[in-house]
Amino acid sequence: MQWETGKASVSHEESYFCNFDQSDCYYAKSVPVIFGMSAHKGYKAGGQQITVEGYGFNSGKIEAKLDGKVCEVTSFTNEEFNCTVSPSPEVSDINKNYFG
Repeated sequence: MQWETGKASVSHEESYFCNFDQSDCYYAKSVPVIFGMSAHKGYKAGGQQITVEGYGFNSGKIEAKLDGKVCEVTSFTNEEFNCTVSPSPEVSDINKNYFG
């Protein structure tokens, strides 16, 4: 599955947005897009190196978690980042729904 944000022209007057309490206002935001990952299974002991491919990772403010475990970012470019998965005390249930 693949998602892409694309490119668009921005009319300055029409691109000003704020959250519900007006504490965060901005003209335009770019959000990272993930195209794929180098692995979909890991090890209980951790230490696996993962490469996440996509776009928009150049901010350096990357926080990655895999199956609820921290994946420490070791390097990044605009098109991908690499991270090392932390150990897990238990084996994940592949039938568990992690999105709901």
